[in-house]
Amino acid sequence: KMWSTQHKNRLLLVGLVCMLCLVERGWSQFGCTCYDCQTILSGEYAGTWISMGSEQETGGCLYRNYDNGKMVRSCGGSGTIFYQQCFETAPNECVDPPNYANFGYDSRTWDGTKLVGSSVTYTCNPPKTIANYNGSATYAIYCAAMHFPYWQGYQEALITTSLPVCE
Repeated sequence: KMWSTQHKNRLLLVGLVCMLCLVERGWSQFGCTCYDCQTILSGEYAGTWISMGSEQETGGCLYRNYDNGKMVRSCGGSGTIFYQQCFETAPNECVDPPNYANFGYDSRTWDGTKLVGSSVTYTCNPPKTIANYNGSATYAIYCAAMHFPYWQGYQEALITTSLPVCE
């Protein structure tokens, strides 16, 4: 069946309108203003948020609040969240790991690095055991992105200033 010129023009117009809607939606992403640091002034996201990387690394405007560990994608200039640019920087290494002796461990193996991917292994010599653990004589923690700048332990446990006790 042949399409009339009028019908073709209508289809072309509908297609053009759809294309403009898609382009407008896509172009709105380019309107974002991403800063290395922004302080959100009020509301549930109030606080200092530091960029987690470039647009190529994160998709753009991805921030982490290092006080509470939460992440948010925030496009400056949206008009619904009020913020100001700040100049703080993100931590680039984990905090110091807990002292092994304070938790009854006999030693720890650690190369002194605190970058993401670093690890510390605590040793609990028999007859002592690690409380509520799997029977192993060692307990390892990792400087991991999930809880950065804090350490991560068994089953993704957040390690701040304490460890399972060796007793």
